Amino acid sequence: MNPDSDYDVIIAGGGMAGLIAAASVAHYSNQRARVLVVDRNPASEPGKKTHNGWTCGDAVSRNSLNYLARNLGIQYGRPEVEHDVKGIYVYSPDHKRKVLFEGEGHLLNRKLAPRRQVTDAQKLGVEFRWGVTAERLLAEDGHIAGVSGRDSEGDAFRATAKVVIDATGSSSVLRRFLPIESYIEREIDMDDIEATGRYILEFDRGAEDETYFTPEYCLIHLDQYLAPAGYCVAPETPIICKNSLKTIGEVKLGDEILTSEGWMPVSGTSVRNFTGNLVVITPSMLNQEVKLTPEHLVRVWNRRTGEMWRRADDLTESTRRNDDYLVVPLPTPAEEIVSQLDSLEHVDGITKDGYLYVTIKRSFFNGRAPDGSWRRKTVLAMHPKRTRIPATIPLDKSCSELCGWYVSEGSIKKKHVTISNTDSQIIARVSRLVKEQGSNYVIWKVLRRGRSKPCFNVEITNSLLARLLESLFGKGARVKRLPSWIHQISRENKLAFLTGMYRGDGSVEHSKRGRSDARSYTTTSHALAVDLWLLLAGVGVIASIKRNKKKNAWAIVAYGHQADFLGEGLKKAVRKQNIGFALGRGKVYLSIRKLEREWYSGPVYDLNSGGDFTPLFNVHNCWVFPKGQNKVNIGLGVSKAGLDRRNRRFNKQDNLQGLIDEYVGANSVIKNPRLASGEDDGDNAKGNWQVPVRRQNDCM
Repeated sequence: MNPDSDYDVIIAGGGMAGLIAAASVAHYSNQRARVLVVDRNPASEPGKKTHNGWTCGDAVSRNSLNYLARNLGIQYGRPEVEHDVKGIYVYSPDHKRKVLFEGEGHLLNRKLAPRRQVTDAQKLGVEFRWGVTAERLLAEDGHIAGVSGRDSEGDAFRATAKVVIDATGSSSVLRRFLPIESYIEREIDMDDIEATGRYILEFDRGAEDETYFTPEYCLIHLDQYLAPAGYCVAPETPIICKNSLKTIGEVKLGDEILTSEGWMPVSGTSVRNFTGNLVVITPSMLNQEVKLTPEHLVRVWNRRTGEMWRRADDLTESTRRNDDYLVVPLPTPAEEIVSQLDSLEHVDGITKDGYLYVTIKRSFFNGRAPDGSWRRKTVLAMHPKRTRIPATIPLDKSCSELCGWYVSEGSIKKKHVTISNTDSQIIARVSRLVKEQGSNYVIWKVLRRGRSKPCFNVEITNSLLARLLESLFGKGARVKRLPSWIHQISRENKLAFLTGMYRGDGSVEHSKRGRSDARSYTTTSHALAVDLWLLLAGVGVIASIKRNKKKNAWAIVAYGHQADFLGEGLKKAVRKQNIGFALGRGKVYLSIRKLEREWYSGPVYDLNSGGDFTPLFNVHNCWVFPKGQNKVNIGLGVSKAGLDRRNRRFNKQDNLQGLIDEYVGANSVIKNPRLASGEDDGDNAKGNWQVPVRRQNDCM
């Protein structure tokens, strides 16, 4: 620190935090410290955030104001304290549950409060330079020594200090261009930014409903449609992720999960302890238990009322056609059908003339180092066998069916793919498909002990193809899966893929007593079972998943009219069977086969995905701060990154003001709302800002 500095402390930013910091330094130094506050606003508009007005931090606890009075001698009163409240009610999305956070508080007038703060700070000897924008920090001997910038006339400003406090907010350029090595983050992660917007409204009173307005309490409504957040599910609950199936405890930030809007990235995770009865829901066809906390919202469909959200605790088993059905979203088809595969996205190699070649490492001496030792250089070169695959592979019927054969019958040994079967006609078909893909192969057979039929093997002698198939579909029966693009190929290619899968390792169950035949596929991979179920649903076939606990396997079975999706003329019952599902546009509606309560004590998890999320079926913030009997601060807080990603991905135009307008329109108490027009609210009745909030502490 330089003892000859202009000031002891310079504070960049004259908002609420900067002004309290200035008053605190002056007070605790007994006014001996030389303190300067630098702010870009004119002296007539202290604390103004942007051209939108003053930021939305209106609510403050009585304890906070008492602390300032007790420790700094600063007394707040009317008119900067605009309204008093008794506490905060937080409502669940269905408004059936509320939690009271007791404690008296106040609603500040954010335009008048900074003026009072400036007056108090000046009484303590704090100096101000208005109209000055701090642009850079000054450094000296590895320490911050001051700030520089320009005033409103464009003239240069420079001042030094022993201590510099950056209170310029989340968009600070001072932190971004920090001139010294430091642990301070130069950039704020966009996932740590909460976008906030609000209106200050005067209104006429409509219905008397304390859920939507009461002058005695602040209200916070948790709503995942407007601002994604959530409830909780049991730790073993499976979540449908892009290219995998994970338990909710395994899902990480950035994982893309299936929602009603398609694949959405996880922007937040949370865990808490829960003790009580969980609601255990078993949907028909999927037959997989999902355990939810009672207040968890579940998306349901009813033939009479359409889709809606319903609390898990309010669900009932489906016994009649008009009962509620669970909503299962299907992967949203792309606007353009995926017709080719980029090999380079999945395997490494050298590209030449439209092909991808296997590489090897080659080393050679490359001169001497300064100490006299030889330098060795290693480069990648094309393998002398020139094994190759197309750099861009057409996803036609031939390729799709071969992929299906690999998933059902394929294995990888010694970097080669081997597809095995006892049927010589199937082996001939697979050989033809391999040849159409331009790969070499050999056929060999083995007669296993105790078997009457030999097993034929088609061995594809192409290590690049083996690596590609492993990357796409996995290696080994228990970890195989389907890639997300399988849902984006054409219907005829999907059926070709299913042909390879079901004729490879599927079976037909011929029924008796006039019932329909059934087609089944058995796998030891739970992820593959769910992926296959979704793929079948995408072509209009709703199968049933059955668990064989003894073999730890899953069978995907299509019954009745559904079973003949490969066009083989399977027997169909004359009488339509009760199948427990209905088809919607991009969705499947499944009846609730079983509903139970189970006592549980332990951790429960939630995900923030910019919408709902899908633990096999769909399961799912706004504030009202009174400023008088007919005046209110009403607003919304939402993850900015999550909202931006959702808008980009689905070409939406959702914004804070539009979402707030929707929320105000649904409020039965606030009628004829208009922006507050009083002098104390001028230029501050409407606005939006960005607020940095750590994800693990973000509850909005």
